[in-house]
Amino acid sequence: MNRDITAESAINELVLRFARALELRDWAAVRVCLANEVEIDFSEHLNQPTVRFKAEGLVRSLRQIYDQPGLTIQHTISNQSVSIHQDRAICISYYVLQHSITGRLSEQSAFTLYGWYVDSLVQEESGEWKIQKRKMVIRWASGDTQLLKYPGQINNGLPWHSLCASIRQRSIDLPT
Repeated sequence: MNRDITAESAINELVLRFARALELRDWAAVRVCLANEVEIDFSEHLNQPTVRFKAEGLVRSLRQIYDQPGLTIQHTISNQSVSIHQDRAICISYYVLQHSITGRLSEQSAFTLYGWYVDSLVQEESGEWKIQKRKMVIRWASGDTQLLKYPGQINNGLPWHSLCASIRQRSIDLPT
């Protein structure tokens, strides 16, 4: 087995940098992590096909979601596993994604997702890796989903309210 440790490290760093950029609301840094066209896959939770965005459109959508006054998010990412095939790669990363409203510290004012991301990446001619597709698998959730006041429809018609409803259902009736 011939592993490219340098590429694996660059891919792991990219996934971490993307999460950190979201947390900091550094939209220019978010954009740098993305390929020109990006697919977002919540199909497991919405029973809908993958949604394709121009990178700038996805950044605008993420801003609409995360620029809520007082909302703080923090990722904990672990167990990263990278598989590279020439200029394509898959990175699976476990996550704990915490959401809270500033100034509200009770358990009822926090919301946490647990699961993993499956990121499909592409290596550009410059040698840099970019996220081309993200599948978010939610294993369970805890806390107050009302913290996520997503607009009903974001660019390309992705219904965030349906995702929240699905998360609420999974929080109550977890699969075995």
